[in-house]
Amino acid sequence: MKQKIKRIGIKGYIVCVLVVAVVVAFPMAFVIRHKAADAASSNSAKTPAVVKSMFSFEGVADWAQGPTNKTSMAVFHNLHDCFLSVEYNAGTVNIATELKKIDKQAAIGGYTITHIGVRTLTMQVAGSKHQYKLYQTNTTEPVGATKLMDGNESGFVQLSNGYIDIYGTCNTASQLHETIPALEAIEFDQSK
Repeated sequence: MKQKIKRIGIKGYIVCVLVVAVVVAFPMAFVIRHKAADAASSNSAKTPAVVKSMFSFEGVADWAQGPTNKTSMAVFHNLHDCFLSVEYNAGTVNIATELKKIDKQAAIGGYTITHIGVRTLTMQVAGSKHQYKLYQTNTTEPVGATKLMDGNESGFVQLSNGYIDIYGTCNTASQLHETIPALEAIEFDQSK
């Protein structure tokens, strides 16, 4: 009888090991296979889609295009501390209100803005030229305040279905004239 129990015990033991192996191994194989499939699909999902910008920059000497997304673009001067940004926004723009906001924000920090000029420029918009005004200022900081880039400019191009917000800044106001060729080399096409 002891041998019969031992035989059943050994057979039972072997059967139990096989059952456990099947019960554990099958779900593990299932999980591993699905994790591999999920990893493959998540890797393809992580590949960023190419987004075409509404803006393009027809390069000019000493300027380079910077970060760009569908609705905005930055452009940087290679030799001086100047940069430009353009951004498309839906709706309409009240230019007088926008300029007052800029003055008000500067006054909060005790900065003084001196309006130094208005230039009339054009931007190529979907194959036609749109004229706009570029408002240039010199910013003076109060004693002990953080030094800002002194030359600043803002412009707005009103379109039928939105507007383009244009901003430029340079270390000094005397450098602002250097932004003009770069601003005129920026084009906008909403169909892109």
